[in-house]
Amino acid sequence: MGTISEFRLRVLVLNAFAIPGLGHIYAKQYLSGTVMAVAFTPASLYFIVEFFLKAWLFFKTGADLATADRFLISLLADPLTRYSIIVAGLTWLVSVLDGYRITRGK
Repeated sequence: MGTISEFRLRVLVLNAFAIPGLGHIYAKQYLSGTVMAVAFTPASLYFIVEFFLKAWLFFKTGADLATADRFLISLLADPLTRYSIIVAGLTWLVSVLDGYRITRGK
């Protein structure tokens, strides 16, 4: 099995652990990188804000971790929250797989 090049590793790490699409921008694939970053950022920010807001409101009422399952169910009951999770997850997956594809042979 061959070793992974330093360039490919940088692209994959940027896509997987920073912002999806950032590795594409590093690899000078500006259009696809920008599209992925623009798709991922609002979706993930919406989910993060919604998660912390609902968690603060839920646990402010005196609920404890034993009732955390009700918190997660109430979080996923909102269709927009589910949509943001799906968009962020798919964008992340596509960016990592496409990052691997565009660095083939480099």
